[in-house]
Amino acid sequence: MPNHDILDLHSETPMVQLRQLSRNIRPAVMAKLEYMNPAFSHYYRVAAAVVRDAEERRLIHPGMTLVDWTYGNSGIALAMAAVSHGYKVLLVAPDKISREKHDVLRALGAELVITPSEALPGESRSCMNVAGNLVNNIPNAFFAGMYDHPLNLEVHRDVTGSEIAAQTDGKVTHVFVPMSSAAMISGIAAALKSTNSGVKIVGVEPVGSVFSALLNDGRPGETSFSELEEIGAQRQPSFWDPSLIDEVVQVSDGEAMNCARELLRSDAVFAGSAS
Repeated sequence: MPNHDILDLHSETPMVQLRQLSRNIRPAVMAKLEYMNPAFSHYYRVAAAVVRDAEERRLIHPGMTLVDWTYGNSGIALAMAAVSHGYKVLLVAPDKISREKHDVLRALGAELVITPSEALPGESRSCMNVAGNLVNNIPNAFFAGMYDHPLNLEVHRDVTGSEIAAQTDGKVTHVFVPMSSAAMISGIAAALKSTNSGVKIVGVEPVGSVFSALLNDGRPGETSFSELEEIGAQRQPSFWDPSLIDEVVQVSDGEAMNCARELLRSDAVFAGSAS
């Protein structure tokens, strides 16, 4: 039976072995291709669930404006999920996001408000605060709140994590996950550790993010600006659960960007620098 609703096309993304990039590494290194989702990232899983949930609870109806803040990909996912069901989309993003993401968002019909990247969470000019103010002042507006939405963790626990377990026949030993809200890594870890307590969960963040200090010292350390998008945090997110995470590694902007280029040229995997 054909699938007639794009909101339902968001699961069972394929997994491939990185034969060239990892040719000098003994274990098989696999990559889960979340860009095979309709909005080209794992965020579509969450966006589709958030829209469905709000509809089922009658919090939204066609013609309303869905508002959120974004670093690009989460906004693209929300816009793609929302416009197909008749909603307008208004997004607030920092000025560091790429021109290409601007273009995709506008092509989808989303309105975009740009804020300064240096504005930290809690400051009046931050994308989080601006989004909240817009919701309070726009008639028929609904704050999607994907970053802190409970479904963010649930989707990755019940769907993404379960897929990884099935696709590796439960034999996966280490999982590396980019960290932002910590929902994806916490959800995946909860799913995998429920059946394999020995699996190692490793978070990846840019230099200047808070997670390494949170894991090692129990509190955020000094933060600094990163050019990388969709990865890292300047404050402790609500989904942070150190009991599920074995290690956090930091990468520089240059290392991440160079690795993304090498991954494309060696294994034909078109991933962003956050991957």
